[in-house]
Amino acid sequence: MMNTYFLTFSRKFNVGFFLCFILIPCTCVYSQSNGSLNLKEKKVVNANYSTNGVEYIEMFAYKSSFLGDNKMSILKIDPQLFDFRLICTSQIGLTKNAIEWMDSLNLNIVFNAGMYNLSDNITNQFYLKNYDHINNSILSPSANGIIAFNPSFDTIPKFQLFDLTMDKWEGIERSYKCIVQGLRMIDCNGNPVFWNNRAQFCSMLVIAQDKSNNIYLIFSRSPYTQNQMIENLVNLPFELINAIYLEGGSRANFVFHSNEFSIQKVGSFVTGYNPNDRNQIFFPFPNFIVLRKIGL
Repeated sequence: MMNTYFLTFSRKFNVGFFLCFILIPCTCVYSQSNGSLNLKEKKVVNANYSTNGVEYIEMFAYKSSFLGDNKMSILKIDPQLFDFRLICTSQIGLTKNAIEWMDSLNLNIVFNAGMYNLSDNITNQFYLKNYDHINNSILSPSANGIIAFNPSFDTIPKFQLFDLTMDKWEGIERSYKCIVQGLRMIDCNGNPVFWNNRAQFCSMLVIAQDKSNNIYLIFSRSPYTQNQMIENLVNLPFELINAIYLEGGSRANFVFHSNEFSIQKVGSFVTGYNPNDRNQIFFPFPNFIVLRKIGL
């Protein structure tokens, strides 16, 4: 069931419609670090779209950035209503950006599978497999987040995030045909996993889930350090577990499309590489996770 903080908004939108925002009246929400929060004090805003299996809101972040609008764009997904696919340039020999994949394959959701190696622009930074195809065979000891989907057995969730400090790698590898390794931001118990003194600011895309196995894509164009973003995540008004960093800067992006509503989100700022808020380009990317609504 979708979380009650994602309020249904039945009005249909077109792509160019400017999103409307209203305050959410609520006084008690979950926070791993500070107990209950008053959402009015946190300037939470609500935007705009709900349909069967997908809900979208925008909220002011708990931490303020030095650039941009300080908003977090959150797409909540019921994985039971979607088919999942992993697209790898190393497997098909073709590179496109998110919008191009969306259009060519008639998809509903496209997002970065994770950080990639800038030396070859093909290999995922950590372990990645797509059925029998291995994009990166090295399981890094420093990255304890796992994105897994397309299960080998019907009795297990079709999409699941794992924490390798608690979950056994051998069981995950045996149970899922598509696996992507990444860096944790929240662990399997909902606790923050702060990074070691990294001072890079960037736009950011994160994936997480809740205890009901809903998936969350969480995007901020306003730049934050990874630890600031972790603070933002644990102060959201719903309980997240297994949050994993996907990508930052101008390569952080996701797109969503339905008959009523479309979202296109792309990042810009990254310390030392692109220290501005001007990027509007969706760059080609070697590895994408893509979703199509079942029955379409």
